[in-house]
Amino acid sequence: MTSIASKPSIALTVAQLVLSSLNLRAGEGADDGIPELASTLAPGAAGQLIPLFVKRADQPDIYEILDGRRRFLAWSSLIEAGRLASDHLVTAILCETDDEIAQAVVIANAMRKEIQYADILLTLNRLISEHYGFDDIARSLGMEVKEIRKMSVLGQLDIRILSAFKAQRFRLPLLRQIARIKDAEKIEALIEFIEESEGPIQDYNIRELFDEGLFATDVLLHAVPLSAYLAKGGRIEQDLFEEFPDKILDPKIVGDLWKAAMKPVIKALKGAGLSVEFSLNLPYGTPDGFKELGWEYRRLSQGDTGRIAELKAEAEALKADIDEAGTQGEHGRFIDLCKSYAAKALEAFNAEATPLIAKACKACVGAKGEVKVSFYVDKGEYQALLTRDAEDDDLTSTAGSSYSHGPTVDATPLPKSNLRPDVTLYGHAHHQRATTLAGRSLARSLIDTPMVALDVQLSAQFQQVVLGRSHDASKYILKVCAGARMSGLKDVDTPLLAPVIERLSKYKALYEDTGLHPFEWVSSLSPSEKLDLLAHITAAQVDMSELRTDYVRQDARAEAILIARTIGHEFKSHMEVAADYYLAFSKKALLAILVKMGLDPEEYTHLKRGQLAEAIHGLAHERGYVPPALNFHQDDYLELAAPDDGDETLSESDDETGSTAESEFEPEFDPELQATDGEAPLAA
Repeated sequence: MTSIASKPSIALTVAQLVLSSLNLRAGEGADDGIPELASTLAPGAAGQLIPLFVKRADQPDIYEILDGRRRFLAWSSLIEAGRLASDHLVTAILCETDDEIAQAVVIANAMRKEIQYADILLTLNRLISEHYGFDDIARSLGMEVKEIRKMSVLGQLDIRILSAFKAQRFRLPLLRQIARIKDAEKIEALIEFIEESEGPIQDYNIRELFDEGLFATDVLLHAVPLSAYLAKGGRIEQDLFEEFPDKILDPKIVGDLWKAAMKPVIKALKGAGLSVEFSLNLPYGTPDGFKELGWEYRRLSQGDTGRIAELKAEAEALKADIDEAGTQGEHGRFIDLCKSYAAKALEAFNAEATPLIAKACKACVGAKGEVKVSFYVDKGEYQALLTRDAEDDDLTSTAGSSYSHGPTVDATPLPKSNLRPDVTLYGHAHHQRATTLAGRSLARSLIDTPMVALDVQLSAQFQQVVLGRSHDASKYILKVCAGARMSGLKDVDTPLLAPVIERLSKYKALYEDTGLHPFEWVSSLSPSEKLDLLAHITAAQVDMSELRTDYVRQDARAEAILIARTIGHEFKSHMEVAADYYLAFSKKALLAILVKMGLDPEEYTHLKRGQLAEAIHGLAHERGYVPPALNFHQDDYLELAAPDDGDETLSESDDETGSTAESEFEPEFDPELQATDGEAPLAA
């Protein structure tokens, strides 16, 4: 048998070559590495180093490639780009016998070993040590000089680090992170960890070894230009691999500049009579002698609640402007907006704290570089007020206690009598959607009150574990079971809970990046992060959906109203019903809604159903009207009242003619569906 390794090579043009069907990868297209390979085969680069293996084709003067498919694709791409002529000569070994063809097809491929990136780094450094220049190496490999320099930095790492990388114990991004470590003691500690451990290495395993610092894009520099930092003698360092912005080497200078820029904000806060703690970062907890408003502190009328919501919305709008000014480098405007934001936040707090007012403030850097403010009232005044409230309610309270009872209700808000929804306007499907929306409205309010979310969770667990009550879906608003999933939040009116989904998705991503056990990860969170996570998980578990108009979850509704009163929530909050909501109603029902809104339906009878639904949507928005079942008000309920026989349902022809059809949507009222002892039956 003739060995193809000993055969002389011949010269062929690229135009004479075609892929053989015998090639092991003949059916595969070009991969992502072809452009890089083409750069090494281009004129002036390293060129062809290993000959192709070919056999004669049936056509004269044409040769089939048995081994060398990727190089052929690379040459073809160069020809197509006009960088190479089709008569470019390549070297090949001609396989003429069956034995030779088999060697080329099987053995040549089987003996080829994939080259590890670590081997390339080591070889590159050997070339540099032999005095090969960066320019020469880059030209031969068809790469840019700066890429060769980056690779040389990695190749200079300790052989034990590169050996671990070659063994695929960690990936290239982590190798680059290791190359940024300058401290020799940290490098030795890393090598010791590599030698004493086994298996994959993640960034969190060695995170404490990485050099921390600020970057030139840090939010602290939203308040002052980078030139001010440099003028103070601040130093910057460019990233080795150009993956990160320039690094700030003197963070104290940046911090001092930010605090100096924010003096007008702090001066204004002190001018408002506040005792102010101000620093870049402040420890967790309240200032001595002061108290934050607890969830139990709710002394607001509905009008006050609306005003506070407006003030908070204005403050959030200012934060958006702050972010815009900071990212665009408008430093003067940024500082003015920070001052306006602090004033608006104080106004909102004092409105909520009435009759108390803020007496202290903690101010530190916020997520957008603004002054993040937290306000507190006098602790003695706060406790005295809660004590008076407890005495007024004829409840005992220990003097000086920092905890007060929550609001109480004399009777269940929706008594367990023969109440059922006023279903003259809609049927089962619409009722389910409306009640689901109402629950999600409550969930949106819960994310802003984490301590109440904790109470909701504890209440559900206490009733089931301690009191031994079964998890009857009709009794609780919280779905504490495997059926509560983030994916379940996306079926009805996703935008309503978009903030909940977004925040939980971010927490999920942060957890997955660490590789920790869930308990370890949760334990690593700060107290405020834990409360925030709890509030959003609770919001995701709220479930007030009712499948049928004759299935009213009385106990769950009572619990929902207790929670709503505790946090000052209105069921129409966060919710502006879309226009298509009213399209589900018949024209007769839409005219009835106009009556409920205090309007004369005769003025709108000329409109077709679709036009009428659109008009009602605009009128409802102007008047703050919320459709039945979203309010959860007792006014929307009747005593054992069956729906009218003439109730109507949606008709396809109604859009064109304005006519209505007899209802097939709402069934006749059946007294047997009414639960015994006032309990609502489970849906079938």
